[in-house]
Amino acid sequence: MSFITTVKARTHALNTAEKIIQLGRMASVVQADLSSTDQVKNLFAQTLESFGKIDIVINNAGQVCKKAFLIIQSLTLIHYLT
Repeated sequence: MSFITTVKARTHALNTAEKIIQLGRMASVVQADLSSTDQVKNLFAQTLESFGKIDIVINNAGQVCKKAFLIIQSLTLIHYLT
């Protein structure tokens, strides 16, 4: 099993990767903003370069929209839901 994570701040992810490597597994940390298409492409390219394939992708990224739900315009809402 291999593990890759993407984060905006690397410190905690690097500590986690270190522990995984100490257990004899492969781990990689890529710093990326998942709202940027170019950075997502780079993430996948680096993953393929490091591990040769991708078996599972889990997207646990989130965004916050600090507006009252009833006043959010439909295009803004679609942006946050897709």
